Amino acid sequence: MVISVKGQKWLFSQNFPPLLYAENGEGLTLNLKTEVSEESFCYHVHIKNETNRDMTPKAVVLRLGIDSYMDHYPDWKEKLFPTTLRCEKTHFWGYFSAPNGMCAGIACTTPVASWRHLYNQVTYGDTVHYGHRIYTTELCLLENGKQPRRHPKRKTILAGESLEYRIVLFPVDRADDFPKQLFRVTGIPFLGLSSCTVFGKEKVSVYTEGYSDRDITVSDNGRKGVHKVVASNGRFTSEALFFRRKKWSYYLKSAAKQAVEKPQKASTHMESWLGLFSMVLKQKHFPNGAERLRTQRAFEEIFSLLYDSDTRLPSVYPNRIQNTAYMVSLLTDLCEAGIGCEEELLSVGKRLADFLLGKQGEDGAYYNKKNHYTCVCYIAKSVLEFATLAKTIDRDPDREETYRKYYESVRRAVDDLVRREDRIGTEGEATFEDGMISCSALQIAMFALTLPEDQRKPYIQAAEGILNQHRCLEMNLIPDCRMRGSTIRFWEAQYDVVRYGNFITAAHGWTAWKNYALYYLYLLTGKEGYLHELYDSMGTCMQLAERDLFWAFCVDPAVSMEVLEPDPEKPLYHDAYTYSALTTPAYRGKPVSRQFGECYIPMISGWYRTQKESPVTGGYPGQVLVMDGYQKEVDNQGGCCDNDVHEHFKCLEETIFGKLFVNCYPDHISVYGGQGTKRDGILILSSDEDIDTVYVNSQEPIDFIFQNKRYPGAKGFVEIKRS
Repeated sequence: MVISVKGQKWLFSQNFPPLLYAENGEGLTLNLKTEVSEESFCYHVHIKNETNRDMTPKAVVLRLGIDSYMDHYPDWKEKLFPTTLRCEKTHFWGYFSAPNGMCAGIACTTPVASWRHLYNQVTYGDTVHYGHRIYTTELCLLENGKQPRRHPKRKTILAGESLEYRIVLFPVDRADDFPKQLFRVTGIPFLGLSSCTVFGKEKVSVYTEGYSDRDITVSDNGRKGVHKVVASNGRFTSEALFFRRKKWSYYLKSAAKQAVEKPQKASTHMESWLGLFSMVLKQKHFPNGAERLRTQRAFEEIFSLLYDSDTRLPSVYPNRIQNTAYMVSLLTDLCEAGIGCEEELLSVGKRLADFLLGKQGEDGAYYNKKNHYTCVCYIAKSVLEFATLAKTIDRDPDREETYRKYYESVRRAVDDLVRREDRIGTEGEATFEDGMISCSALQIAMFALTLPEDQRKPYIQAAEGILNQHRCLEMNLIPDCRMRGSTIRFWEAQYDVVRYGNFITAAHGWTAWKNYALYYLYLLTGKEGYLHELYDSMGTCMQLAERDLFWAFCVDPAVSMEVLEPDPEKPLYHDAYTYSALTTPAYRGKPVSRQFGECYIPMISGWYRTQKESPVTGGYPGQVLVMDGYQKEVDNQGGCCDNDVHEHFKCLEETIFGKLFVNCYPDHISVYGGQGTKRDGILILSSDEDIDTVYVNSQEPIDFIFQNKRYPGAKGFVEIKRS
């Protein structure tokens, strides 16, 4: 079924059409009517308790029927994805958006208890996987179960009582226009935050459509942590959350510490050892002799289990080329941090980079067998990082020729991405997949930075076009610092923390891939919007390391599934980590049924640790270990991928850590990473962070002073590094 409203065509699922039903609601009369007008599509819901007793059904559910199933190119360009859904005490709002830019708002002036997605499942052999697609979305008009505190608590229908709901689906010109059109079409006001993260003495900036200033209360005692904004006008009440962060250095140091407390593991998946990056990058900026030695031992231990001691080539799951690509990136960072023998690291790096080039097809793409894998993680980025470093520090007389070989390989891979746009390819299920798209944008933009300015235009256009399509998978409007700017992934829990089901994860480690793209595009274009998004999104991600290190945040209001928890009857006191003598016991895990929602998800690597010095399978129990070309039966104790959270800190260090950004306009100046004040025509810059690089983006010459040194006549896009 296709519904056309004001030029937009909305697809409804044939297999999951609109439906009103009750769970344990015998005695309820349910009626659903739909109506199409020039302005909107409406669901008219009538619920009546025909009995002489009060009733508390498990749930009364409206299936919206919007077809969100993205399984084929180019069909997925027109599929409306549930980008943001928000239950408030007095009302409900949200919007669906598509890769082609189409956007449809949804709202109800009556309280809606909750929402949920119908996630698909896939069976491979005897194993059930929780798939990478969503069929459609349901609204739980009434719900008898635990919900987030912000949600309305109505669950009982009195004897003889009737309830009416009018849920409106309406076209939106652009996602950014949603707040205005929400208020215009439905009368529901919107409470928004210009940024969900603040620092130091900054004040949160609130904007609204429909609320007045006197309706808004900001709870902010100036302390670091999460704070609330409430707007209420007597009919509608809305809540927002913002985060007052610590210094960026705090999170890098915290992540490095947690990489030891929640140990890195040699497995079939590089996600199991990404904490090595946090350990290495912390040493790069804050060296410590004992920690440096521990970091080197951790790297050597894991490398020896995954790579052949003679050839230095991958012996575990070699066709999963993103594992080797990340190892090439790690070798690059080890060299930059001065950890290990530089000559040996470069030699190994060249062998592994050559291995990746051997996986490149005639079209330029890097392949896992027959599968396009350039954007499964970021193969080209890793090769380019290593090539750039090797060109600088390699003493080999053939280094220029070696660099050109790697650079031309990356050029071919990136040109292939530009040609393909969103027809790329990914692992798992074919879909319009978050990481597939963001990794394409970031690699194209990163490569463009290596080109002369007069050659960049087609690459910038391609990267911006791809990232614009990706917007439907980003939570950019939600006024909640736990979710803001996160990319939308919902199938990772089964692999990363061994939870047997799907739910949307905010601040999952792969959100960082979008953040890299924002950074590169800002450097290419000078558009401040990219930088603003990057800082906001980074604030969301850093909250994972605010105290303990969490894996991600669950966005779904309420999900029930089996989760892996420590089995106290099966402790394992032996540890395989020579670099860390952990005093806390390890355990075998056992599946336990749990319900949870709108909460941080703890990592399991702190207790779910490997038992002996051998590789394990990452991802999920029952996966086969392929080693030296043969399948190998292993004790999969400790096999999980939750250390992928460390991608955030790798991204932090590359993008905004130690940097101050100045954007100069005729009427104002904006500064990220510090403060700026004008005195006698000179811009005085300062920062509470440890700054080593200043970017000045100004169309007119400007003089500025930073760290007691004057820089005259900065114009254009200028990068200044502290000597």
